[in-house]
Amino acid sequence: MLNPSRPGRILLGICWFIIMAVGIVMAQHHDRVLRERKSRRAEYEAIRLSLEAQRDGLKAHWAGLQHDPEVIEQVVRRKLRWTKPGEVVLGYREAKAPDALSGPIPSPD
Repeated sequence: MLNPSRPGRILLGICWFIIMAVGIVMAQHHDRVLRERKSRRAEYEAIRLSLEAQRDGLKAHWAGLQHDPEVIEQVVRRKLRWTKPGEVVLGYREAKAPDALSGPIPSPD
């Protein structure tokens, strides 16, 4: 029967403790890596869905440019600023949203 001496049992206990500690650290690292991958996968999925929607919109626009004279006219008028004789085009600029932190504070009355 194997009966290790006291120093042998201490050494065996230390080895067991080190192996368990390394295992716990590796498990925690693996868990963190999996969570990061899952998060990245969700981000990539959102980007993919956004790009698919953009692609579908561009396909519809392209189909309109190939077959619909009204779409072609709208694009030419907007991009090249063409007008029909006697037509007046009104343009506007989008106003910036007011900054909530700038300007005087309104009185409560």
